[in-house]
This record gives sequence, structure tokens and C-alpha cells, in this order.
Amino acid sequence: MDNFINQELLKNLNLTEFELVSEGEKINFLPLTETGIKANINATISLKKNFLQDKKYFVLFFTISGINNISQEDLYLSRKYIVIGTDVSTYITTSSINLPLNYLIDDSNKLLFSSLTISLSLADKKPGESGVNKSIKYNTFYTVNIPIVDERSN
Repeated sequence: MDNFINQELLKNLNLTEFELVSEGEKINFLPLTETGIKANINATISLKKNFLQDKKYFVLFFTISGINNISQEDLYLSRKYIVIGTDVSTYITTSSINLPLNYLIDDSNKLLFSSLTISLSLADKKPGESGVNKSIKYNTFYTVNIPIVDERSN
């Protein structure tokens, strides 16, 4: 299998920054507004020198889970194709969270979820490629459960 070995990945990668931002402010929850949830994730990862030296790129997957009525394709918040540089060991990236209200509330307008789980994975497979889902699951290096705060006016 042409995947990373999870333990090797964990020994060679550091997540040096993970922050949620909404309207230019750092937040520690996902704000639910009249239109849904909109926020950004800023992440910085550092790789040890020469790790992945035989690869030309890697794909950083931001995925979300906990929503039952969302399609599998929509579970990927974003996929960042990152070209591996020989002199670069730190990579900074941003992902947007944009979940429409209809995924998050029931017919009586009540919030379906109290939190969402966001995961970061590193893989050398592209979406649609055979084995990509297994690779994402096996190579998840960070998972966080983030509460949803309902900020809608009732």
C-alpha cells in the first residue's frame, strides 16, 4: 500500500498552529448564524527534513464529521495540494468552513448537533484515487471536537 505509515507520520510531523477564525477574530467554537456556519481554519504544519523526500506533493485534507445528512464528497472541507520543496519544512494553509443552515437544523428550526469533529490528514493520494478514503483515515494526525454556538436571533 502506497501510504504513509501512521507512526512514522506522527514522528515526523508537528502541527504548530490550529486556529479557528470568524470575521477576523480568533474563536473557540463554531458560530451558527441565520445562514449557517462560516469560519476559517488556519493551520501550520512542520515536517522533519527529508521526510517525504521521495514524494512530489502531499495532500492535506480538512474533513468534517458528525453530520448525518451530508454527502460523502461534502465531508471534505478542503483539499490542499502542497508541493514539497527541498528547502521548505513548514507549510501554512487555510481552509474555509461553509455549512448551510439546512444541514444543521431540523424541520422545527432546532439545532441538530452540539458540536462537529474536524480532522486533518496527510496523504499522497488525490480525491477519486483508489484508496484515498482509507489513506485519509489511516493518516489522520489531528482531530478536534468543536462546539457549535447558536447565535441566531430567536
